[in-house]
Amino acid sequence: MRILVVALLAACAVPLRAQTYPVKPVRMIVSYPAGGPTDVVARLLAEGLGENLKQPFVIENRPGASGIIGNAAVAKAPPDGYTLLFTVDTTLTVTPLTNPNTPFDPVEDFAPISMVLSTVQGLVVNATVPAANVEELFALAKKQPLTYVSGGVASPGHLAMLMLSLEAGLQTTHIAYKGIGQALPAVVSGDVPMLITPTQLVWPLVRSGKLRLLALMGEKRSPKAPEVPTLFELGYKSAQNTIGNYILLAPAATPRPILEQLHKELGKVLAMPTLAARLEAMEGAPLNDSPAETAARTKRDLAQWRSLIDRLQLKVE
Repeated sequence: MRILVVALLAACAVPLRAQTYPVKPVRMIVSYPAGGPTDVVARLLAEGLGENLKQPFVIENRPGASGIIGNAAVAKAPPDGYTLLFTVDTTLTVTPLTNPNTPFDPVEDFAPISMVLSTVQGLVVNATVPAANVEELFALAKKQPLTYVSGGVASPGHLAMLMLSLEAGLQTTHIAYKGIGQALPAVVSGDVPMLITPTQLVWPLVRSGKLRLLALMGEKRSPKAPEVPTLFELGYKSAQNTIGNYILLAPAATPRPILEQLHKELGKVLAMPTLAARLEAMEGAPLNDSPAETAARTKRDLAQWRSLIDRLQLKVE
């Protein structure tokens, strides 16, 4: 009888030991507003992860302070795999360098899961701006200051324009919004003449004639508009360093098996034909770096940005 009881207890314990993550909904905090490119990509990935892991991945937008609010919320969350962070890598590699009051350590407070996706950014102006190309725009900016908007201080668009202005000798004035989803309408309406933004947001506006895409960041032209040059081919080397990457993280001390499982499932999601097609349409290039590769890339980028931030003397007031 005693042997039977022990056997029954052992059998009952198996499901508990075999219970796998996740067993309840997972909260994915996005440190940018709803409707922006970071939010759009996060929702696509959350849908795929939820389908694969049979639990909802619920998006919670925590915008503000150049990503600090959302990032800090995750840094303080329990390291159990049920609170994740989806953000732009510059909120880890630039924000802490420009804001001495950043309440998190980009290396010590997070457990990287994956560098998920790289994006293409473009230099865009309102259609009424009297510049048909980059040369004409820069000629204007050398005569009088041109105002531009971005999704926040130290955001990819802000940094890109800062570096470009420095390299090209432009006079520019910056206006920061809480997310690119709020900044873009200011250019569409003509209140502000230009911005640098992910191209996925502007193709319909460019085709309708409301905006003019003058150049792309990075080194490759887009098949959607092969006639549009890259700033790199026009001789502006700083443009090579301003491609934004999306990153998925968990709080530090999250168990390694959970991190590895999420990375593995994320790879499956990125490989889904329907999702791959949507990301391609958004001009996103999947990266799917491993946790170790993501950690190494973050440390490397921190060192590179520190040198540039010191050169630009960029600090958040």
